[in-house]
Amino acid sequence: MGRCQAHGNGTDAARLAEGLADGARARRPRHTGTGPTLRDWRRDWRTVRERGALAGLTMQGDPHCLAMIPHYASLAPIAQEVRKPIFDLKQADGVSGGQLQAVARCRKGFEDIAQALIKRLGLELP
Repeated sequence: MGRCQAHGNGTDAARLAEGLADGARARRPRHTGTGPTLRDWRRDWRTVRERGALAGLTMQGDPHCLAMIPHYASLAPIAQEVRKPIFDLKQADGVSGGQLQAVARCRKGFEDIAQALIKRLGLELP
C-alpha cells in the first residue's frame, strides 16, 4: 500500500479509491484553503472516468435538457463591459465581423430555449 501522492501523509490511495467506488465520501485531510485542491479533483474525476461511470450519458438523449449553449467566449467580455446580454450586442458595442453572426446565432438559440421552456411550463403567450 502506497502513500497518497496528493497529501503525502500516509493516507492509503487504494482506500480513497475504494471509498469513491462504494459511493461513500472518502475521508480526506482538511486543507487550509476553501476546498479540495485541483489535484484532488483531477484524481477523483480520473477515477470516475476510468470506471466508465459517464458512459452513455449524453445531452441529446436527456429529456430534461433544454439546449446546449455554446460558450461564446469572444462575446462574453464585450457583453460584460457594456452590461448587456450577449444576444443584444450591436456593432456600436464593439462587435464586428463574424461576431455579429455569433450574436444572431446566440439570439436564435436563446429564443429557442425560451420557447421550449414556455412549452414545458404549459404557458401561452398573449
